[in-house]
Amino acid sequence: MALIVEDGTGSNPSAESYISVADCTTYAAAHNLVFTGSESEQEARLRRATQYLDAEYAYKGEQLTASQALAWPRTVMAGIPREIVSACCELACKSGDLWADVEASAVIEKTIGPITKKYAAPANGGQKRFAGVDALVKRWTVGGGATIKLVRA
Repeated sequence: MALIVEDGTGSNPSAESYISVADCTTYAAAHNLVFTGSESEQEARLRRATQYLDAEYAYKGEQLTASQALAWPRTVMAGIPREIVSACCELACKSGDLWADVEASAVIEKTIGPITKKYAAPANGGQKRFAGVDALVKRWTVGGGATIKLVRA
């Protein structure tokens, strides 16, 4: 299935990514990142990166149209900010899954024979954080970082 890229107008309710495979390949080469695999694998990684950006960050403003598929474009800016597009490509170039499944409880101490090893409790609930991506999207997020938008009922 061909990747449907948001064109910045919010007019396509089927958009799946903020950047095309070709443009991400160019970005990756310019930034010395690895973006390999078959075209369908690259498309899947871009879909997942876009999904991560839309799920993990609360952005300033409101969606531009009620029918748009993605968080961007928004009322605070026409089109899609360069930083959001860059963050999408940065995430697509990451190896492994962007989200981690976390056990309900963390092992803090483990004893095997006479050896005891203590572990620190996981930060962020055990979820991965991507400092470079956080920095790229910071100016466009509510509170300037990865936050949860609260709405009073």
